[in-house]
Amino acid sequence: MKKGDPLVVVPSSNALAILNERAGTSDKNADWVFPSERGTGSVVDPKKAWERVREHSGLENVRMHDLRRTLGSWQALTGTSLQIIGKSQGHKSMKATEVYARLTTEPVREAVEKATQKMAPHWTEQQGDAEGTETIDI
Repeated sequence: MKKGDPLVVVPSSNALAILNERAGTSDKNADWVFPSERGTGSVVDPKKAWERVREHSGLENVRMHDLRRTLGSWQALTGTSLQIIGKSQGHKSMKATEVYARLTTEPVREAVEKATQKMAPHWTEQQGDAEGTETIDI
């Protein structure tokens, strides 16, 4: 949750598989996928768990927020629209999502290519019809 606003999370099939596996193997406090180390309830602040993940993986300078940014970056690189990226990141405005637009020009190239392919037949049709037109080599 950001600023107390709920965020609907749509997990990938890989994430769901991990969560389902954890839910099925938890001996402690079966009501939680991430049970608290002490007493009952769930993990509220994952800082210590994140430190263990970093130490185990050898990743020294990685923050949890970096994982969000990585997902958004890969979504942009695979052609996901900024609206969908923003929704998956919980952004309130497109301004926050626009950082991902600079990562790839491939969707822009594809859009330009698609438009020019649609326009191209009209160029040849118009060439012979218009009086006083000439082709200029550039």
